[in-house]
Amino acid sequence: MKFKLLTIVLSFTAFLSVLLYNQVSSANNSGVPGDSVQAFSSSNLSKLPQVETIQVEGLSYAPEIIGFGEAKAKFELSLKSDVSGKIVELNDNFVSGARIAKGSVLAKIDDTPYLVKLAQAKAQEAKALLNLQEEQRQGEVAYNDWLRNKVGGQKATPLILRKPQLEAAQAEYEYAKLAVKEAQRDLDNTKIKAPFDAVVVAVSVQPGSYVQPGLLIGQLHSISTVEVKVPLSEEQWLQLPQSISNLNDKQGYSASIFSTLDHTTSWEGKVARVERHLDADTRLRSIVISVESPLQQAIPLYSGTFVKVAIKGEARDTLYKLPASAISQQGNIWSVDESGKLHEYDASNVFSSGDYVYIESVKNKPIQVVKRPLSHFSEGMHVQTIEGALL
Repeated sequence: MKFKLLTIVLSFTAFLSVLLYNQVSSANNSGVPGDSVQAFSSSNLSKLPQVETIQVEGLSYAPEIIGFGEAKAKFELSLKSDVSGKIVELNDNFVSGARIAKGSVLAKIDDTPYLVKLAQAKAQEAKALLNLQEEQRQGEVAYNDWLRNKVGGQKATPLILRKPQLEAAQAEYEYAKLAVKEAQRDLDNTKIKAPFDAVVVAVSVQPGSYVQPGLLIGQLHSISTVEVKVPLSEEQWLQLPQSISNLNDKQGYSASIFSTLDHTTSWEGKVARVERHLDADTRLRSIVISVESPLQQAIPLYSGTFVKVAIKGEARDTLYKLPASAISQQGNIWSVDESGKLHEYDASNVFSSGDYVYIESVKNKPIQVVKRPLSHFSEGMHVQTIEGALL
């Protein structure tokens, strides 16, 4: 009896096993495990490293060449006396900070000795002219005497015709005229004048001062133009338009000038010229920017102001604009394709500006570039991207 009961239990267990097997096989054929695979893939995806990407494409960009320099007046003159004497008068406007017009008399030197010298020179000129006229008359008399008294075809020598005496009288007269001119110049130089529109920087004399030739009277800075000499590296020269760097068509090319103390203050300048030598100290070559009428600007640009200069460079096509953080320590960039795989490319840096670098494009279509690549990245590695913006 017990044996039959055991047989029935075993048979029933076997039946249930077969039934369960058939149900599992049916489930496999109906695709139920696909849900399990999907669940597995989602689980793996959540375990992939997350990277932030930015979408970039090759566009045209122009570098901005930045340099620094000091604004200086085009002419900085140390005004000196050409004659000696006592200062008898100073222009009331001949003080530091004042603006003076071209031709203004800044100081007067006692001109009495120079009036005397001029009068003497004119007297000598008159005497020399008289001597010359007398010698010309005597030469005519000598020639006529020779014509009347010549015997046997006697030749007329220069001495007989008084030609040396005439040449000496002519030379004395020319000398006397130059002496008058010199005396007049010295008299004119007793009035010290401004050679150009200027601002007075310093005054070194006062009424009653005795001056000699070469003694400093004051310092003047021209006000028509200020210039900024900006040293540039060789790399920056290569980024400039060829019309500037080759000295062709340089006139009129604009540049922006900014105060280093207040970045909202700016002036517009022009490329005046480029220098064709290297500075002995910095070993750099400079470009010179000019600003016309600096004191008549909305905000005056004073000589001595330290400024920043920005010049637009030569535009380049098919460049990527990337944050500097996108360049790996090895100097490469990493992109992520549609399947989430990483790819490494050499970054050919063309120029940089602020927090951005501009490199040669590696594709002819937009790509996703990792914003901050990690050191353990490898080619073909799967990552999960955080959608980035288009630059």
